[in-house]
Amino acid sequence: MWVWVTVPPATAEPVARSSEAATDSPQRRYVPGTAAMVLAALLMGASSVAVWTFGRELVTTVGGASSLVSTSMWTVLGAAGVVGALGGDLAAHVGLARSWTTTMAVMAAATVLLVLLPGNSAAVFVAAAVFGASYIILTALVLLWSTRLYPARAAAGVGLGFLAIALGQAIGAPLAGLLTDVTGATAAFLTCAGLGLLGSLVRPGRSLPATSG
Repeated sequence: MWVWVTVPPATAEPVARSSEAATDSPQRRYVPGTAAMVLAALLMGASSVAVWTFGRELVTTVGGASSLVSTSMWTVLGAAGVVGALGGDLAAHVGLARSWTTTMAVMAAATVLLVLLPGNSAAVFVAAAVFGASYIILTALVLLWSTRLYPARAAAGVGLGFLAIALGQAIGAPLAGLLTDVTGATAAFLTCAGLGLLGSLVRPGRSLPATSG
C-alpha cells in the first residue's frame, strides 16, 4: 500500500505497444477479469493454510510421527517446490485455465491425503511433495494470470495477485485454527480442501490474452 501511494505513475508512453497492452492504458485502472483472479488467489491462499499452519502439528500429534519424520516432511515439501518452475510450461501446453483447475484440485487432494493418513510416513511424504509442488505451480500461474491481465502494468497486477494470496492465508489461518479447536483437525483440513476445489472453478476468461514467447 505504501508503494502504491508513494511511487508516481509513469508519465512516458512506451515507443511501441502491443494490441493487448494498448487496452491496458495507465488511465484504465481496472481490467475486466481482475475480480476472478483476486477471488481465485484468495481461495488458493485460504485453502493452503491447513497444511502450511497445522501440517507438522497434525503428523506429530494425530499421526504420532517422530521429530525426524515431521522435519523430513517439511524438507520434502520445500524441495518439491522446485517443480514450480514448470508452471509456465504447463500453462503453455494445456492452457492457463486448465492448468489452474487441475493444480488446485491436486493441492486439495494432497491436503485430504495428509489428514486421512497422518500416521503413514509414505503417505505423509507423498502429500508433502505434491502439496509443495502444486502450491508453487499455483503461484506461478497467478503470476501469469496477473501479467496477462495487466501487460502494461505487470508489477501492479502481480502485486495484486500475491496480495490476494496473502490475504487468503491471513483470513484462513485463524478460521482454520478455530475450526480445529471446535470440530477437530479433520474437519478443518477437509474444509480447506473444499475451498481449493471451489477455487478450481474460478478460471481465467477465454478472452484473456496469451503472452508472447
